[in-house]
Amino acid sequence: MHEKVDEILDMEEEMRKVHLNYMNEESILFENEGKLLRKLENIQEHDVDGYVNEMEKIVAKKLELYNHLYGKLKLFKKQLSEEEEIHAKATGQFNLNE
Repeated sequence: MHEKVDEILDMEEEMRKVHLNYMNEESILFENEGKLLRKLENIQEHDVDGYVNEMEKIVAKKLELYNHLYGKLKLFKKQLSEEEEIHAKATGQFNLNE
């Protein structure tokens, strides 16, 4: 059971790092989106094709980030559920022996 707890703690740390990385990447993408919109609004630099191409890249990167974060979150949730089951079984067995 201690191994499972250590595994959960490691997974929690990894989840925290992935989430923090996501937030950093998201802030960069958000900034790039703002620049892209300002550029589109500028009459001299009005380039709809460039806007569409750059926005497509930003959306694709966001989807990649979200999918990675979501995958890690699902795995972490599964690990937590397994740990809860083990804990419930251990507690139930312990209580039966009293």
